[in-house]
Parts: sequence; structure tokens; C-alpha cells
Amino acid sequence: MFKNNFGDNKAFFGIKEDNKIVAILSGYIKPAPKGDVGYIDNMFVSKKYSGKGYATILRDEFYEWLKSKKIRYCQLDVLEKNPAKQIYEKWDFSIDGFQMTKKL
Repeated sequence: MFKNNFGDNKAFFGIKEDNKIVAILSGYIKPAPKGDVGYIDNMFVSKKYSGKGYATILRDEFYEWLKSKKIRYCQLDVLEKNPAKQIYEKWDFSIDGFQMTKKL
């Protein structure tokens, strides 16, 4: 497990196995109307290493970092058909809005 901070409001967490980075989570603190929130902007676990709980370990480390900054909420974006959506729902993330896209 390793962690890098990029200033006060950005963090990167990773897990190495066999001298390779096999899982990562990057996130930051962003302003929101009701107070700053944590935001997971990227999470990846190599297919070969899935099922080992690495995503949960990274999530928990990110949550602890947010709590140390007095942040009470965490957000992320996920596409409807992304299989990770089920994981986020299991982690008690809930839909609180939606995004619309137009092809140009």
C-alpha cells in the first residue's frame, strides 16, 4: 500500500503486488453548495487481482484521509452500465442526481 498527496486537496492511493501497481484510487476535495465533499475520480483494480478486497482497502484509506480533513461526504460518477456500479451501491452510495450528455 502506498499513498501520495498532491497538495492539501488531492490524494492518490495504490497497492503493489509482484512489483506491479495492481490497484489505484485517486480523489480530491471539491467545493459543493452544502460544504466541501470528497470525490473519487478514478479507481481501478487489475482483473487478475480482483476479488482480493483491494478496492475496499483503497476506499477505506480514502475515507480516512477525508475524515482527517473534516469531510463528511464522498461522491463519484459511474455510468449506468458499468459493473462497478454494483460495488458502489453495496458501499451505500446512492444516486442523488444525473448527468446528461449530447454527442456533437
